[in-house]
Amino acid sequence: MASYELPNPTYFSDDQILAFVDAIPALAWMATRDGAIFWYNRRWYEYTGTAPEQMKGWGWQSVHDPKILPDVMDRWTSSIRSGEPFEMVFPLRGADGSFRSFLTRVVPVRDSRGDIVRWFGTSTDIDELEHARVALANSEERFRVAVKAVGDIVWTNSSSGEMHGPQPEWQAFTGQSEEELQGFGWSRAVHPEDVEATLKEWKRCVESQQEFIWNHRLRRQDGLYRMFSIRAVPVTTGDGSVREWVGVHTDVTEAEGLERELQSQRELLDVAQAAARAGFWRWKVDSGEIVWSIGCYDIFGVPLGTVITPEIFWDRVHPEDRQVLAKAMEEALKSGEYYVQFRVLKPAEHPCWVAARAKMFRDSGSGPELMGINLDISAEKAREQELQLTSKLIDVAQSAANAGIFRWHLSSDMKEISEDSYRLFEVEPRQKIPALDLHQNVPPEDRDRVLAAVKQARETGIYEAEFRVKRPNGSLRWIAARGRRFHDERGEPYLLGLNIDVTDRKLAEESLLKAEKIAAVGRLAATISHEINNPLEAVTNLLYLAEISKDLAEAQSFIKTAEHELQRVTDIVTQTLRFHRQSSKPRSARLSELLGSVLKLHQPKLTQANIDVRAVYRADDPVCALDGELRQVFANLVGNAVDAMSKSGGKLTIRLSRALPSLGTEGMRVSIADNGHGIAREHLPRLFEAFYTTKGATGSGLGLWVSSEIIAKHHGKIRVRSSRSPHAHGTVFQVIVPFQGIR
Repeated sequence: MASYELPNPTYFSDDQILAFVDAIPALAWMATRDGAIFWYNRRWYEYTGTAPEQMKGWGWQSVHDPKILPDVMDRWTSSIRSGEPFEMVFPLRGADGSFRSFLTRVVPVRDSRGDIVRWFGTSTDIDELEHARVALANSEERFRVAVKAVGDIVWTNSSSGEMHGPQPEWQAFTGQSEEELQGFGWSRAVHPEDVEATLKEWKRCVESQQEFIWNHRLRRQDGLYRMFSIRAVPVTTGDGSVREWVGVHTDVTEAEGLERELQSQRELLDVAQAAARAGFWRWKVDSGEIVWSIGCYDIFGVPLGTVITPEIFWDRVHPEDRQVLAKAMEEALKSGEYYVQFRVLKPAEHPCWVAARAKMFRDSGSGPELMGINLDISAEKAREQELQLTSKLIDVAQSAANAGIFRWHLSSDMKEISEDSYRLFEVEPRQKIPALDLHQNVPPEDRDRVLAAVKQARETGIYEAEFRVKRPNGSLRWIAARGRRFHDERGEPYLLGLNIDVTDRKLAEESLLKAEKIAAVGRLAATISHEINNPLEAVTNLLYLAEISKDLAEAQSFIKTAEHELQRVTDIVTQTLRFHRQSSKPRSARLSELLGSVLKLHQPKLTQANIDVRAVYRADDPVCALDGELRQVFANLVGNAVDAMSKSGGKLTIRLSRALPSLGTEGMRVSIADNGHGIAREHLPRLFEAFYTTKGATGSGLGLWVSSEIIAKHHGKIRVRSSRSPHAHGTVFQVIVPFQGIR
């Protein structure tokens, strides 16, 4: 069995790194120099299903096959006495009770004097390989009886380095016949890429009579190539001349594979350290010796290869964290466990946060040592601080805005709300609360609106609702809820958003609405006064003429004309009363009638301003609405159009049609277009804001804002587009009123 010496244990050896890293698939363990196992890797416990207290000392015997255990014990105790490496294949019982074959190799770890300080072992699952090997061995039994050493091919060459005569083991492995291998014919079984170098080195050794040590690939009789280690020595006569050469080919394919796997593990470890910003380290407590991996050098900002001393280490630790770190090390000496977070000072860089975790290993030969890993957690710390700051800002924002955060689990209908939200609803604080409990404080006339908003949120992901909340003292507060739909880790939907107290805003809006209505009444009064005064003045003049006229027929004509003028006054009053007759409840209304009444009201101004009116009604389905409020909207829009064309006349086009499905709302669409001077582009985004006007001192800035509020109340839409181009100027307002916009 092949053996090798491990590197000096005072340095980071590959085996110790692999023993420390639990990621390897093999079972790994360490034993004291007298053979008592004191440590297993995670994979051992996962496979055997045992606990650490079961495996202490010689507890490992419980997972061995009782039939094989005596042989294992004999060979293991023999290795302990002789100090020779141990290798054996035997079954181990898994957590499910079944046995699997394992290749177990144990090597001694020696100190600088050559004394064994501990044993390091690995058990590799070769169950499938073992079954395959047994099957292959059974089929090739006729060849194995002639093999002196399992896996070895013994051969002889003449003094000139040529093969002569039969070579049973070579022929059995390669499938070459005796004739084919004669002379240098054996080289045809060597891999083509290895032949030239092999022959060159072989001939050199034959000429110089030196021992031949080489590696090359050899083709097996099934066509597969295996890696072999070759050693050949000359057999000399009494006079020193070479009589023949005797050589042996040892199959090292598995060993080469293990070496490649080990190298791959090293490379993966380096990549993992770099990717995870991690580094491994070891601290020998008694001597103070510190050994770092590449990752630690990078984390601490120390040039690679620098001999690490305690002074270098402590110099890099932030002064405010040194006491905490020292205390953690003291605790580790007692408990054997070490975990601490501290900051590292790196030249010309911000402090780096490090999380260190380690375990204490005690050995009577070299003293206790702490083996661990450092992780750069600067990014996590930054996110943690950012979250803390964000949380504070959210608390401040909630308090300042009189708002509260909520999380509404749509599947379970449970709500999680912040303390500020509890204050808004005036309910007892709980971690979660049924949404129904909150809705019980919502007036019945507002609940349908909230539920409709939730339904829309399920479909669109956007939640918007405004409703009132009744407090225990009977007062009502307006709440504006805004949120978005998300999904948790299980895919369940929830709404995340804000509850905002908008009572003051609502009161202000109501005041503004009242002010706008009063202003509208004033404007209407001025118009009516003008419209009534003219016919009344004519009546007065006609009555005077009739009084002084001496001709009865002429007097009757004057009186008849006066009657017509009085009828005109009656019509104006009737139309005005019809226009401002408000309905307190929604009712079925036809928009054509509302538009017609608005046009009649504005007819004098339209005529005076020389404005041509074109009304096109392609559909006239009824809508459920507050007709007085919609009439106010249309009056505002028509009035604005008249103002835009009052100086030079123009054309007013009103269209009524069904709203297209692509607009997202089923209802009626009204467009009011003029070819006036148009609205500047910079005004358009703010056109529906309260107190924003493009008319200077003559405008209140409330008309379009009130109109947008009324349309929003009807769950409709109002849009505007405008152009000031010399060739195509004017403004178009489009209003969409749903069939069931308000109930």
